[in-house]
Amino acid sequence: MTGRVIMSNKDQFAIFRLKKLHMDILNAVHAHNQRLIPVPHINTTPKFKNIRWTFDGSNKTTKQLVSQHLAKFPTMRVQKNSVVANELMLTASPEFFDGKSKKQVNQWIKTNYKWLKRKFGDNLLEISVHYDEQTIHAHATLSMVASKTKKKRRTKAQILANMSAKTYTNASLCSNSIFNRKGLKLIQTEYAEAMSVFGLKRGRRQSGATHKEVKTYHAEVQELDKVKFELTKAKIELHAKKQEISKAQKRLAYINAKANQLINKCFEPLKRAFEIASAHLSPTTLKIMGVQIRQYEKNKQMLKNVLSEENLEQVEQYIKPMKAALK
Repeated sequence: MTGRVIMSNKDQFAIFRLKKLHMDILNAVHAHNQRLIPVPHINTTPKFKNIRWTFDGSNKTTKQLVSQHLAKFPTMRVQKNSVVANELMLTASPEFFDGKSKKQVNQWIKTNYKWLKRKFGDNLLEISVHYDEQTIHAHATLSMVASKTKKKRRTKAQILANMSAKTYTNASLCSNSIFNRKGLKLIQTEYAEAMSVFGLKRGRRQSGATHKEVKTYHAEVQELDKVKFELTKAKIELHAKKQEISKAQKRLAYINAKANQLINKCFEPLKRAFEIASAHLSPTTLKIMGVQIRQYEKNKQMLKNVLSEENLEQVEQYIKPMKAALK
């Protein structure tokens, strides 16, 4: 990139993540990076096409590239659980890529390549650049092998002759010794210095921030979306239940009103007749009271449909002395 770098007020950072790779997951890494399997949250029509570079210019898989690299060291011990490769994910703050042209992004990619090649040499096997995700980033595959010169044990003859021990060269995987805590801090600083030409800064040391793998982040986003969906569904169901309760309450109020009307219709005449009869029993009042009680008996079955057993008990207690007065 040439010319002055225009920055926003917000700091923008050079970012990289490191992942250890064992031989048994290299095919899965290749399938993901080359989009041979469905990958969620990608743009199926990106502005630019994803690109891939390999150290020998071939289309070999990641596993084939690593195996070819390790085959250069036939005496090197490689165990089943050995870290045979590392994947560096290189990117920058999302705002950095806003409005960037293909030429500007390519300049950023070339600068990343030069730094990787200078830092890791022949241990750099491939680079895949993804334009189809939210933030442009590159995946670099490294297979860290270091050669060490060691001394052979001296023979008795060599010791007696005061001869130096013979030496030999031995290769070994050295990922753990390079990408330890101290080494990663140094590499992060060096990477930020290489990216400073774009105005990018190093992440804050010991900021307390924690980082998640993209896979973990997307899984948590999906889980959050699921929770939001269930919450919305529960709110809709709750609203429906509230409407049902409201309708039931209105229906109950209507039934109670009708029941009260029925009670008044059936028992107000009976009550008045009993009040008169209580004052002075006469053939006429007894006749009136008898008519009202018979009317009550006719309506009794209908009342059972709208009154509770407790209310019917109260009505029966009210009618009982009237019936006794007629005997």
